[in-house]
Amino acid sequence: MSQQFPYGQQAPHPQPYWNQGQQAVQEPTGLQITAIIIAAAAFLTGLIPFLGLVLGAVGVILAIIAMRRRRLRPMSVTGLVLSALALLTSAVTSLLLILALIASAPPPASQTEGLERSDFAEVEDRDFAQIAKAPDDHTGEHIVVYGQITQLDSATGKCTMRVNVAESRQNEFYEYDENAVVFAGDRVSDCPAMDSLVTDDVVKLWVTVEGSYSYTTMIGGSTTVPAFGLFEVEVIS
Repeated sequence: MSQQFPYGQQAPHPQPYWNQGQQAVQEPTGLQITAIIIAAAAFLTGLIPFLGLVLGAVGVILAIIAMRRRRLRPMSVTGLVLSALALLTSAVTSLLLILALIASAPPPASQTEGLERSDFAEVEDRDFAQIAKAPDDHTGEHIVVYGQITQLDSATGKCTMRVNVAESRQNEFYEYDENAVVFAGDRVSDCPAMDSLVTDDVVKLWVTVEGSYSYTTMIGGSTTVPAFGLFEVEVIS
């Protein structure tokens, strides 16, 4: 039997099914999906300098915008957390990379114009030990040292060499016991003073102290040594 309603009164509309004991199913928005994808990509690339930094920043921005839409908020929060972690991690790795590049960059070329051999002084044993201990305190000093070239190859580059040095000429190669790095010319390709040199040469060097220099060793460690700018060199054996 159908229900009758007074004239002019309409039957009430049936309520949507989700008000009858069920909840509406919320679908994620395109923005939320984009935010979570970028957040996941940022999290996976967080250890990569700069790339994780960019993706992390984009992910954070999109996640915040998505959270303001108030739909599937946990999904947006997850994207925000992943992006923030990636942002922080990549920021640290990017900073470490920049510091490593700064530390490994050769010091600027010494100013040798107008200098003569007479401007470079022989040093005593104790004075040389002070230079080796704190080369940054003696930057700009012009000295004469002796040593044996231990590395001058494609790994060091044409204008850079590793030399074991001492304050005077030694009888045996192992008596040159201070590891140092010597730069010449433009530090890249134009360094005539090194053209005739090879590994194991014993040399007399007229150099300018350029402070300390850090480089990565062949076994993957790091070491800091005195750095010298080459003015002139003479092979003595």
